[in-house]
Amino acid sequence: TGWCLLMRLVQGFGSALEETAAYALIADVDPERVSFLLGITEMSTGLGYMVGPPLGGWLFSIGGFRTPFLLLGVLLLPAAALIHQRVPPELCRQEALEKHEDGERDVPLGDLLRNPQILLIA
Repeated sequence: TGWCLLMRLVQGFGSALEETAAYALIADVDPERVSFLLGITEMSTGLGYMVGPPLGGWLFSIGGFRTPFLLLGVLLLPAAALIHQRVPPELCRQEALEKHEDGERDVPLGDLLRNPQILLIA
């Protein structure tokens, strides 16, 4: 049971990182429709939590342990291609940031971690 708990903690940590990155990418790629796209993201997440376990169990009962992973891995390939096409390269993003006239800059992680309000929220 110790390994199961450890793996669940790692999975939860990875999921938190993925969700945060997804929100940041959505806000960066399409700032005009950010609320609409974040709503769709939240609905998709909830739907995945509801449908995922029964679907995975059904696929497991049909084809064994590997079937859910193989099938969903193949189904995610078009999503990966779409993300690769739609998300701009980091070089384009850096050029856009350099063109800001108001002097905005990225905030280093160390500065964020020294902020007591951010530590309280985290």
